[in-house]
Amino acid sequence: MPNGKPGDRPDTDVIVHGIDVYDDQEINEMIREIDRRTEGFYEHTEIDLYSDWESEFSGEETQLKESLVEILDNLDESGG
Repeated sequence: MPNGKPGDRPDTDVIVHGIDVYDDQEINEMIREIDRRTEGFYEHTEIDLYSDWESEFSGEETQLKESLVEILDNLDESGG
């Protein structure tokens, strides 16, 4: 059961612990940027990096990156 320690959840690892979970460094940075610019990464995106990784993104970093780019573009357009 995840308890906030390093290695429990990819979102906590990236945002809280500063661990680069994804091979593509831009993905790690985009996750942090979305978290900084909003009320929280999950609360804003509804992407659960823990459970959606295999189901929604099929483990493909390219698909995750495309979603993150779209979210950041929307934040830029809305002034967020």
